[in-house]
Amino acid sequence: MAYLVWTRRQTLASFLAGASVLALGGCSDGNEDTPSVSFDHGVASGDPLNDRVMIWTRVTPDDEGTTSVPVTWVVAWDEDLQWEARSGDVVVDAEGDYIAKIDVDRLAPGTTYYYGFRVGDQLSPTGRTKTLPTGDAESLKLAVLSCSNYPAGFFNAYRAMADIEDLDLAVHLGDYIYEYGADGYGTDVGNRIGRFNVPPHELLTLSDYRQRYALYRTDPDLQALHAHVPMIAIWDDHETANNSWMKGAQNHAEDGSEGSWDERKAAFTRAYHEWLPIRTPSDDLAAIQRSFQAGSLASIVMVEARLIGRDKQFDYAADLPFVETPFDFTDPDAPVAITEEAVLNALDPADVRTIKTPFNMTGDVPQPILNYAEISAMDPENLPDGVQFLPNADKFMNEILGTEARELLGQDQEQWLGQELAASKASGAVWQVLGNPVMMARFVFPDLSNVLPKARMDALLEENPLARRFTTFARLGLPANLDGWDGYPAARDRVYQLAKASEANLIVLTGDTHTFWANELIDSEERKRVGVEFATTAVSSSTLGQILKMTDVDLGGAIAASNEEIKYANLNPQGAIVLTLTPTQARADYIVVDTVESREFKTKTLRSFVVSPNEDGAVGPLRRV
Repeated sequence: MAYLVWTRRQTLASFLAGASVLALGGCSDGNEDTPSVSFDHGVASGDPLNDRVMIWTRVTPDDEGTTSVPVTWVVAWDEDLQWEARSGDVVVDAEGDYIAKIDVDRLAPGTTYYYGFRVGDQLSPTGRTKTLPTGDAESLKLAVLSCSNYPAGFFNAYRAMADIEDLDLAVHLGDYIYEYGADGYGTDVGNRIGRFNVPPHELLTLSDYRQRYALYRTDPDLQALHAHVPMIAIWDDHETANNSWMKGAQNHAEDGSEGSWDERKAAFTRAYHEWLPIRTPSDDLAAIQRSFQAGSLASIVMVEARLIGRDKQFDYAADLPFVETPFDFTDPDAPVAITEEAVLNALDPADVRTIKTPFNMTGDVPQPILNYAEISAMDPENLPDGVQFLPNADKFMNEILGTEARELLGQDQEQWLGQELAASKASGAVWQVLGNPVMMARFVFPDLSNVLPKARMDALLEENPLARRFTTFARLGLPANLDGWDGYPAARDRVYQLAKASEANLIVLTGDTHTFWANELIDSEERKRVGVEFATTAVSSSTLGQILKMTDVDLGGAIAASNEEIKYANLNPQGAIVLTLTPTQARADYIVVDTVESREFKTKTLRSFVVSPNEDGAVGPLRRV
């Protein structure tokens, strides 16, 4: 640990020079008795600009009755914190969870700094941070991270990124924490390795969320990453509740038993802004969309995709229509199925009723049952053996899912995104990097019966509900994930139009799916590439291959063979992506850790891809290296 050796006079002089302070409370007057504290949650920095960066810490008073704590901070040119660049004082208190966040301004561009905090003679660890460059920057190296579930495993991917000496920046794309209780997702691993959720119940209140963040931030590997580089973060759903949207979430009870959604959202957003080194907006805490400029090299544009614009996700169980057949009820005692459009058009609409159609599934080809008396005799909740209703996939895709009005980002944010992309190109930036929580490329799961032997396929369908769902979607040609951009295709097309209009060299960075992807994004109208997507797997959460119990199968190869946009997929390992940007090339290295159940781990580069700017009117095609 480097020690803070600056003087009180230096601190006050620098503070009075005008550093901007964002902390609950005011400046210390130096007259308080210094309480005994510890820095249990380390230090962090984030949201770097060309001339400023956020720095963060939390102090833990030994005495629970402590109401406020004076904290001195310093940003220096050297690791020993002797050559001071900026410094100041803040007072933190119980109301703000004893957290200090300082927006340190008047810094030099593209420069590495060191920082630390002091309460009396008690010192924090020293952190390293870096401002973004101006002018003709030669390179920028980013760690791309997502989905860190504390009980699901050790944060070895964080440690691996912290060990990269020339790393400039960490980009976290969401699921920084998970909201589940002691028996929730991932806790089977936690029970084996001794990592347990605090609090033990699902997160609902401000106190709940604060405790969970405090738990995560005691992790030494997460602390190491935060102390090594600044982080730019956005949330996904698990920072609130699974599959969240503007007015609720799949994991938030609608009957009021978990309180109101607005109260839960207010608790989450407040805790997030307290515990992440993010620059907090002055009005709406949910509006975390923002952009960063790295000279002429790149713009990094982060979008909010959960709380400010997203319509409710469709659910196949509730929203997928079934095949129906019109019947002629001119004679109500003997309705007749209408199988010809001309006959249907000739009838009075008052004489036509549409009936959900059962199919006989015992032959090679499903046969519709069109005898009204036979249909009427069936119990739709308990159909005879060999008979079932069939989903109307075409109607769902064309008339329901593809509705133009469906929003993911919301109109205001879409307009903002278009302006940011255009401004980036106008500034001469080579790369337009979009930080986005959920998968953008189109993805239809392959039919597993073409991948697995019949005996294993039968066993998988019997034991694994997710495999059954994916198999059904595959056979119907339906998207596998309605929570991603596949659930909002018109909104996705509008983003693609924005990218084309600005002639962006678009690189989309994505998390969420616990899977590595390398995708080329194709415009649905002109069938042209508009960008590429590098999607990272989980830091510690169970991967999709592990959930499906198919890590011994090249499921990623089958997925790539079945989807035009997907050039590479690996559903098995945990890890991260290291993205290196230069004026002539963007390189994505897919880094895996061999285990999350031990702190002893190995890393390797699983796959690497490069793209070049300005090929065929967009970012170039993916090339494996």
